Amino acid sequence: MPTIDENDREINVQFSFSNKEAIPSFLEDLPEENRAQAVVRNQKPDSGAELTAGDFKGKMVDIKALPKILLDPDYLLVGVWKQQRTQTKGPMKNRPYWMIRFRFRRKDQLTEYVSAMSKEAWQEIEKNRPMWIGELVAICSLAFWQVRLFRNPWYKDGNVLPGVHCISMNFEGRNPLYEWEPRDTEDLPPQCKAEKTLNIQ
Repeated sequence: MPTIDENDREINVQFSFSNKEAIPSFLEDLPEENRAQAVVRNQKPDSGAELTAGDFKGKMVDIKALPKILLDPDYLLVGVWKQQRTQTKGPMKNRPYWMIRFRFRRKDQLTEYVSAMSKEAWQEIEKNRPMWIGELVAICSLAFWQVRLFRNPWYKDGNVLPGVHCISMNFEGRNPLYEWEPRDTEDLPPQCKAEKTLNIQ
């Protein structure tokens, strides 16, 4: 079971959507990723340690408990962004998709983060946080996902900070769930049954 500890300074939770209509329009947009940027991003080697040991590979995972885990007293949601990107490989090559990233920061490490922005910008984050949390709950509750989790090195001024890490949670292959009212003699259809459940301590 993956664990989170006090050395994990940030938790970045990233969802990939192929359907733009499933993404709330109110989220802040990062500049659209161009083809060259996509190629560079996909060429970067994974520098972190995988936390799931391949247990979730190819599985549809129930992640509805994730928001409660992330709303840990030690962490605070400090930002949400979306970005249009381009697939660079596989059967969906050259097709657009949309990334949503939720950033959580340890509360005892907030000073440095907050000091890098204006007072007005931080007040805007505080105002938007309840809406962002509601969106996270909806994303996690209304679909099963394929899951990859990593503990990555923490960089400061271009150098690795020993003993400090960042958790990266990547959710892809969204399988949306819809309301289903089975009869007494019916079971849920296969698409409404998760193959795994995500638990984190």
